[in-house]
Amino acid sequence: MIPRLMSEKATMKLAFATMIRSAERWCRVSVGDLERHQLKLLRAELGLDQPPAEDRTTQRRRTTERHAT
Repeated sequence: MIPRLMSEKATMKLAFATMIRSAERWCRVSVGDLERHQLKLLRAELGLDQPPAEDRTTQRRRTTERHAT
């Protein structure tokens, strides 16, 4: 049970302490090839992966060429 916090500072201290403790435990979590592949598929499905830098440059050139003509 979390008691009522008196200020924003107290709330932020609690939040950061929780994140720091969680981060320490995450150091022991290993991610295998299967998990990496599943994460990659999920990111692609959600549209979170950006195209490689070359593709973005090519897209900019095409957009510039369209507006120039």
